[in-house]
Amino acid sequence: KDAFKGCTRINNVVIPNNIRILMDGCFGNCTSLTKVYIETYEPDDIIVSYTGSMTEGVNETFKIYIHNESFTKFATNYYWGTYSSYFVGY
Repeated sequence: KDAFKGCTRINNVVIPNNIRILMDGCFGNCTSLTKVYIETYEPDDIIVSYTGSMTEGVNETFKIYIHNESFTKFATNYYWGTYSSYFVGY
């Protein structure tokens, strides 16, 4: 929880395949963060909250990068779908 909360110097974060949960507030008020890359292809591999609180207070240019092959899976997932407005395929 609150792993990157309030950061002001981190621009990009890569979430590797071995991360299994992103807690509420993990990117909260991290005003410098603009890109989070999700390496897994399966949305069920990383647990997130459906409330949207993972991204409270992020920069207006904040984006979550999802593999093109998995974009629809993430966008339609019950939990990840909450964050779909931030999604960009790569």
